[in-house]
Amino acid sequence: MRLHRIRFNTRRAARLAAAAMMALLLAAWPPLAGAQPVWRLDRAGQQIFLIGTKLTGSADDHLTPSALKALEAAERLYLQVEDGGSWRLPPAWRGTTDATFQKTVIHDCERWNPLDQADQGTAGISAAYAVCLQAFASELGQEVRFGTEPLLVEAFRRLGKGGPLRSLQSPAEVVLANFTVPVEASLRAAMGDKPTAGSVARDLAREAAAFAAPTDAPMTRIALEDYDARHADPVMLERLVEGPNSVYVARIVAAAGDEPIAVAMDYTRLFGPHGVLKKLSRAGFAVTRLPAGTPTPTSASTPPRHRRPGIE
Repeated sequence: MRLHRIRFNTRRAARLAAAAMMALLLAAWPPLAGAQPVWRLDRAGQQIFLIGTKLTGSADDHLTPSALKALEAAERLYLQVEDGGSWRLPPAWRGTTDATFQKTVIHDCERWNPLDQADQGTAGISAAYAVCLQAFASELGQEVRFGTEPLLVEAFRRLGKGGPLRSLQSPAEVVLANFTVPVEASLRAAMGDKPTAGSVARDLAREAAAFAAPTDAPMTRIALEDYDARHADPVMLERLVEGPNSVYVARIVAAAGDEPIAVAMDYTRLFGPHGVLKKLSRAGFAVTRLPAGTPTPTSASTPPRHRRPGIE
């Protein structure tokens, strides 16, 4: 019983330390709440607004003026994967998380060993990894339902631009790419980057600061770290980086036309030698990073629908 209490107190202390660490890191460089990087891509009269996204966010996050203007200018919004917003999450994370369930998941994730899922193959390892990542983030007030994509979809619909959302990739394609990675490669990746309360707190703080930075450099560093980790395994690099990014770029180019479009894309896919920005530049697009400005609640300002498309 005493040993159990010692272990329990150690785990509780680790969670408190992770939350305190995130607060200290954010205090060192207070980021704009919910800042979203936006790039304008131009080619022969075609215009694309590429909006960098992150998976999680807080309830207080808002869109920046550059993101709102991009949505105003665009006639269509393309999400990286349009899935109804629920396929990434276990049921308890669709809406308000049940406290008992949350504690149970955190308890299991603190003890999780990727080897435990080895007999379930890549699907089991990847699913457990994703659940633990989201559980630790949720403990810090960062949830998928407050991520960048829900903000963009809400704002796009407030502009009167409803209808079906476009998708660059289907959930089935994502599942196929991830779950066909050899078990050995998936296991190596999970063992080398197992989520903990501390590691998730550090990652979220770095990510928030990178999004608020006026240049691409901090985001590039984070993306390249992820790229370097995958580059060590050619199978992971092809299945999870080069292959999907090439598909995304081909479909973005095909979607570009006479009317401006907006594309929401995970920011870690944008940078590096296999990044989407470099591939689009090679396809002939001129790339311009737009200034962010101050985040604005989507309900506070709805630009008029009749304004001329495009951002000069």
